[in-house]
Amino acid sequence: IPFAAGEEARYSVRWDGGAMNLVAGEIVLRVKDPQFTLEATATTAPWVARFFEAEDRLVTTTDPGLLPLVHQRELNEGSRHVTRRYDYDWNAGVVRSGDVALPLAAAARDSLATMFYVRTLPLATGDVVQLPVNEAGRNQVIEVRVAGREMVTVAGQQRAAIRLEPRLRQRVERRTAATVTLWLSDDPR
Repeated sequence: IPFAAGEEARYSVRWDGGAMNLVAGEIVLRVKDPQFTLEATATTAPWVARFFEAEDRLVTTTDPGLLPLVHQRELNEGSRHVTRRYDYDWNAGVVRSGDVALPLAAAARDSLATMFYVRTLPLATGDVVQLPVNEAGRNQVIEVRVAGREMVTVAGQQRAAIRLEPRLRQRVERRTAATVTLWLSDDPR
């Protein structure tokens, strides 16, 4: 495991409107304690909050293999406030939320645990890794392509990074998929 309690990573969420590329919000990933409690918060930028305000918090507790045990989410989006808990029952092969039990694919992680799990993998340029994900009881597959190594500017400094391009795989593609690019530091972490 290449991370420890107290680690924090901040990601800018950008709105790419062609000629305009604006910061639309921020996602912060944290390792809360040595027992593998992972947290993500997402907040919209003030200009976006005028038409869509979000202050969301996701918390996942995993086992040492980064398989989720409990996932909790607090979604605060405008006047909508939702709190949910998902319990991963690996022996029964289900994810429970209240009285509902949904099927759990083998070795499926929630999206938060998956992001941290990717950091444990050897990442060579050109690799494509398919990972089972169970998001709120829904089984999916995330395909992560290692696009390469490049330099990125972080806080005004050039840093070596690994560029990842994750993509949600759908059985039936209904529309153009959103594009996501993540950079991980190109170091032992």
